[in-house]
Amino acid sequence: APFAALGFLAVLSTKAQIVNEDALRKVELPASDGLISCLVAMPDGHTILIGYTKGAPLRTIDTSGWNVVRTIPAASWPDGPRLEVSADGRIAHAFAQPRFADGRKDDPRVAHALIDPASGKTLLDFRAKDAALSRDGLTVAQLNDEELRIVQVSDGTVLNTIRVAGATNALAY
Repeated sequence: APFAALGFLAVLSTKAQIVNEDALRKVELPASDGLISCLVAMPDGHTILIGYTKGAPLRTIDTSGWNVVRTIPAASWPDGPRLEVSADGRIAHAFAQPRFADGRKDDPRVAHALIDPASGKTLLDFRAKDAALSRDGLTVAQLNDEELRIVQVSDGTVLNTIRVAGATNALAY
């Protein structure tokens, strides 16, 4: 058994070091009033969604020509949003990064937005301590204090509410 484990680790370390360095390059992105706070690769394999600080709009970039495909007005998030997208890329979840350096003793409820990246339309706005989008983009789990809500993205209907004793500030779907 020890030899199998060592063999497995050797394979992992060999695989982890295979990088096509010729494909790596620095790309100059369009100028923005804010700094990049987050970027996420879209499932289509050639588009990225970028969030910026200072309330600057989100941008969708086509990596085949590094062109801005869409500019999406964003909430006024001074520290910029964090981003996640559904597996099919139809829904983007953007949420404010809370400031923890302000001496706060508890976790804040922050602004969240579910956005259709294709149209730029905001589908749902809410405040929560944390939230996570389902992989299929049909529901979003919202955490506030000890309450977890499962909400339908299409119309904001609360599908289920679960009380979680001792819940704090983070969840994963």
